[in-house]
Amino acid sequence: MDTLENETLIKSVDSENMLQSLMDMPDQIADACRLWDAFVLPTHFVQAKQIVILGVEAGAIAAHLVKELAQAVGRVPVEVVERSELPAYVSSQSLVVGIDYSGQTEEILEGFRQAGGLGAKLLGVSAGGELGALCRKYRAPHFHIQYGAPSRAALGYLLIPLLGLLARLGHVELDRRSLDQLPGYLRSFQARLVPKVPEVQNPAKQLARQLSGKLPHVIASGLLMPVARRWQEQLAQNAHSHAIVSSLAQFSHSLVAGLDLPTAAQDLLVYVQLRSSHDGTLASLQQNLLARLFGKLGRRHEELVPSPQGSVLEEQLALIVWGDYVSYYLALLGGVDPAASAHMMFLVEQSQGNTDR
Repeated sequence: MDTLENETLIKSVDSENMLQSLMDMPDQIADACRLWDAFVLPTHFVQAKQIVILGVEAGAIAAHLVKELAQAVGRVPVEVVERSELPAYVSSQSLVVGIDYSGQTEEILEGFRQAGGLGAKLLGVSAGGELGALCRKYRAPHFHIQYGAPSRAALGYLLIPLLGLLARLGHVELDRRSLDQLPGYLRSFQARLVPKVPEVQNPAKQLARQLSGKLPHVIASGLLMPVARRWQEQLAQNAHSHAIVSSLAQFSHSLVAGLDLPTAAQDLLVYVQLRSSHDGTLASLQQNLLARLFGKLGRRHEELVPSPQGSVLEEQLALIVWGDYVSYYLALLGGVDPAASAHMMFLVEQSQGNTDR
């Protein structure tokens, strides 16, 4: 039996049942929506002149997704900060959101403390931890996540409170009907990606097979750049492998000149073009031209387009789900447990040790 369809082998490799967390994404979103409906926001949040979101890893991905959605209708700037230092403009007129699954990430905590000291409006999103304690200290609202999995496996719970926040403040267009339909769209989309679907009919397994032993170079328009980053992080954390990520504009205007690279490097690279039906005219043209150029040069490349078409958010999340399954199957092909790597644990432990001194 093939590795990707051997349930016994899958269970033996996947020690923390990461597969279940992948399959839970639609349910996470539905549950987070239910929790958010009952969540009360302070009325003065609407007065914020800027929104600053503190996040790393999956929290940063969620933040960048909503930032892209806010570009279309948002009346105030939305900034994503992935370091401990706040922008100099943060003040009592700013809304600062700390989003951190564990509630223990020092970059987020330090930025949140700085924001509290400046008298900024505050909101915390976490499973508790020190971030929850800081929310109590500053009497700030706290959206409490209850889900037993690593941060990267809880994207639905991290995304919905940010999306709900910006929607309530009028900075994202999102009607309730569209949100209610989102879990169903994702369930339908991922139905073709789950392990029981044989490889010949499973696009995630097929792509994982193509990427095995290769270096993916993921290319995306601005709208899909958070998705490309998610691919990069999931390939690293689940499959313990690297990927290159480039914006479509960057690749089209500069990196394309590097396609005449040595043969050994050409054999290693596989270009993955993430596409959306909501890409603009120029972005669509650039993607089409790149695909033609890759074909002309004989470069390995794949174009990924969600089907059926959906809203911007639906297509963003569909491509994320696609990438999550690809990273999972790539881990299985390499015999790698899609759990926290020893290298990650080393950095976390050493960082905590130095911080505690």
